[in-house]
Amino acid sequence: MRIKKKWAAMTVLAAMLLSVVPVAQAEQGQPAPVIRNLALGLDYKWSEEPEASHPDGSKKLTDGKHGLLNMSDPAWIGHVKKMTREVTFDLGESKSISKINARFLQDWPTNEALVPLTVSMYVSDDKVNWGCSGWIDNKGIETCLLDKLNAGNVKSFIHEVEAQSGKHISNEAANVLLRDARTL
Repeated sequence: MRIKKKWAAMTVLAAMLLSVVPVAQAEQGQPAPVIRNLALGLDYKWSEEPEASHPDGSKKLTDGKHGLLNMSDPAWIGHVKKMTREVTFDLGESKSISKINARFLQDWPTNEALVPLTVSMYVSDDKVNWGCSGWIDNKGIETCLLDKLNAGNVKSFIHEVEAQSGKHISNEAANVLLRDARTL
């Protein structure tokens, strides 16, 4: 009886493996989607310059080079003091963005370099009104939230985000907005 169960299990496993092969082969025949780096070579502005020990002297964020897993690699840019940093990229015109990537270095176990606790990506068509693309589907609510923040009314902002979460503000956006607002 035990031998029959073992062979039955091996037969099922073999059948499962063989049924996957044609799918994998079919996927290999598909052309890879074309991904373009819209920021490659672009200028950008820092809200606060990186540390002198890890400077950004030559558009490191948009040069297309990735830093090695080593703090001494000159491709890395460094910041300290747990302060918010903003980096603004101007794509020159409205463009469709499907993905935004960011890479960070954490030096484990010495912890001389740590990843940021929060990273938020915002987009704007006019360099005045900023938001997370697709996160808020109602311009009136977006404007209302911006007005509350500009007036320094953080409690009212938090209340409005909580009320609109899952309705006109995606749950993901609400979580990020609430987390960031509560640090103000």
